[in-house]
Amino acid sequence: MDLSRKRILVVDSDPIVLALVTHILERQGYHVRPHSGPAEAIAAARTAVFDGAVIEMTASGDGGWLARLFDSAPSLAGRVIITGADVRDGVPIHERLERPIELRALIAAVARCVRTAD
Repeated sequence: MDLSRKRILVVDSDPIVLALVTHILERQGYHVRPHSGPAEAIAAARTAVFDGAVIEMTASGDGGWLARLFDSAPSLAGRVIITGADVRDGVPIHERLERPIELRALIAAVARCVRTAD
Protein backbone atom coordinates (compact mmCIF):
# COMPACT_ATOMS: atom_id res chain seq x y z
CA MET A 1 0.00 0.00 0.00
CA ASP A 2 1.44 3.38 -1.02
CA LEU A 3 0.80 5.59 2.00
CA SER A 4 2.21 8.69 0.30
CA ARG A 5 -1.12 9.05 -1.48
CA LYS A 6 -3.24 8.46 1.62
CA ARG A 7 -4.64 11.72 2.96
CA ILE A 8 -5.70 11.88 6.60
CA LEU A 9 -7.77 14.63 8.20
CA VAL A 10 -6.84 15.15 11.86
CA VAL A 11 -9.04 17.24 14.17
CA ASP A 12 -8.03 17.91 17.77
CA SER A 13 -8.55 20.97 19.95
CA ASP A 14 -5.36 20.34 21.94
CA PRO A 15 -2.47 21.84 19.95
CA ILE A 16 0.08 19.47 21.49
CA VAL A 17 -1.95 16.36 20.67
CA LEU A 18 -2.71 17.74 17.20
CA ALA A 19 1.00 18.25 16.53
CA LEU A 20 1.92 14.83 17.96
CA VAL A 21 -0.70 12.89 15.98
CA THR A 22 0.22 14.83 12.84
CA HIS A 23 3.92 14.09 13.33
CA ILE A 24 3.36 10.39 14.05
CA LEU A 25 1.15 9.89 11.00
CA GLU A 26 3.48 11.88 8.73
CA ARG A 27 6.37 9.66 9.91
CA GLN A 28 4.24 6.70 8.82
CA GLY A 29 4.04 8.19 5.32
CA TYR A 30 0.58 9.75 5.33
CA HIS A 31 -0.25 13.20 3.99
CA VAL A 32 -1.89 14.85 7.03
CA ARG A 33 -4.14 17.91 7.15
CA PRO A 34 -4.38 19.01 10.81
CA HIS A 35 -7.22 21.22 12.06
CA SER A 36 -8.10 22.43 15.53
CA GLY A 37 -11.88 22.53 15.22
CA PRO A 38 -15.00 21.30 13.45
CA ALA A 39 -15.50 24.37 11.25
CA GLU A 40 -11.97 24.07 9.83
CA ALA A 41 -12.43 20.33 9.27
CA ILE A 42 -15.70 20.83 7.39
CA ALA A 43 -14.13 23.54 5.22
CA ALA A 44 -11.18 21.25 4.44
CA ALA A 45 -13.52 18.37 3.57
CA ARG A 46 -15.27 20.58 1.04
CA THR A 47 -12.03 21.25 -0.84
CA ALA A 48 -10.00 18.02 -0.52
CA VAL A 49 -10.53 14.28 -0.65
CA PHE A 50 -9.46 12.30 2.42
CA ASP A 51 -8.88 8.58 2.83
CA GLY A 52 -9.61 8.72 6.55
CA ALA A 53 -9.83 10.94 9.60
CA VAL A 54 -8.80 10.98 13.25
CA ILE A 55 -11.18 13.18 15.22
CA GLU A 56 -11.11 14.12 18.90
CA MET A 57 -14.63 14.60 20.15
CA THR A 58 -14.33 16.02 23.68
CA ALA A 59 -14.04 19.66 22.62
CA SER A 60 -16.42 19.57 19.70
CA GLY A 61 -19.77 19.83 21.42
CA ASP A 62 -22.43 17.20 20.90
CA GLY A 63 -20.90 15.70 17.79
CA GLY A 64 -23.75 16.90 15.59
CA TRP A 65 -21.18 18.55 13.36
CA LEU A 66 -20.10 15.07 12.18
CA ALA A 67 -23.24 14.92 10.05
CA ARG A 68 -22.14 18.14 8.34
CA LEU A 69 -18.65 16.66 7.85
CA PHE A 70 -20.13 13.56 6.20
CA ASP A 71 -22.35 15.80 4.04
CA SER A 72 -19.22 17.68 2.93
CA ALA A 73 -17.19 14.50 2.41
CA PRO A 74 -19.51 11.50 2.04
CA SER A 75 -16.52 9.26 1.27
CA LEU A 76 -15.38 9.68 4.89
CA ALA A 77 -18.40 7.85 6.28
CA GLY A 78 -17.13 4.69 7.89
CA ARG A 79 -13.50 5.82 7.73
CA VAL A 80 -13.31 8.01 10.83
CA ILE A 81 -11.46 7.13 14.01
CA ILE A 82 -12.96 8.86 17.05
CA THR A 83 -10.98 9.62 20.20
CA GLY A 84 -11.98 10.96 23.56
CA ALA A 85 -15.74 10.41 23.83
CA ASP A 86 -18.67 8.31 22.81
CA VAL A 87 -20.67 9.38 19.79
CA ARG A 88 -24.31 8.87 18.99
CA ASP A 89 -25.55 5.58 17.64
CA GLY A 90 -25.79 5.60 13.90
CA VAL A 91 -22.72 7.79 13.32
CA PRO A 92 -20.74 5.89 10.68
CA ILE A 93 -17.33 5.66 12.33
CA HIS A 94 -14.60 3.11 11.69
CA GLU A 95 -13.52 2.70 15.29
CA ARG A 96 -13.04 4.42 18.62
CA LEU A 97 -9.81 4.87 20.60
CA GLU A 98 -9.64 5.75 24.28
CA ARG A 99 -7.69 8.73 25.57
CA PRO A 100 -4.82 8.88 26.23
CA ILE A 101 -4.17 7.55 22.77
CA GLU A 102 -1.77 4.62 22.59
CA LEU A 103 0.41 5.38 19.57
CA ARG A 104 0.65 1.79 18.31
CA ALA A 105 -3.13 1.52 18.47
CA LEU A 106 -3.48 4.80 16.55
CA ILE A 107 -1.07 3.68 13.82
CA ALA A 108 -2.81 0.31 13.49
CA ALA A 109 -6.29 1.90 13.44
CA VAL A 110 -5.33 4.37 10.72
CA ALA A 111 -3.78 1.58 8.63
CA ARG A 112 -7.00 -0.47 8.93
CA CYS A 113 -9.06 2.61 8.15
CA VAL A 114 -7.25 3.53 4.93
CA ARG A 115 -7.33 -0.09 3.75
CA THR A 116 -11.13 0.22 3.67
CA ALA A 117 -10.68 3.09 1.19
CA ASP A 118 -8.82 0.91 -1.32
